[in-house]
Amino acid sequence: MEKRDAYRQNGCYTMIYDLHVHIAGVGSGGSGNYLAPAFQRRLAFRILIRQFGLPPEAMGGPDVDGQIARLIVNHLRTSMVDRAVL
Repeated sequence: MEKRDAYRQNGCYTMIYDLHVHIAGVGSGGSGNYLAPAFQRRLAFRILIRQFGLPPEAMGGPDVDGQIARLIVNHLRTSMVDRAVL
């Protein structure tokens, strides 16, 4: 069975929904996202960016919010999740 197919349990098909997906950005490209500059200097932010696979210098790029959004969508597409609320 493909990962994206509904799962059959007890005679019923079940889909996996993730109702708690966070998305953030730095406001690049007029996205309207906001992440406090103080948080952008924290270790937690640097770890998050590393987990996304983005180099630290990408944070100053014109489309970093778009890059982050695409990475999250690609991650969801390759996961067991059928639907997600962003």
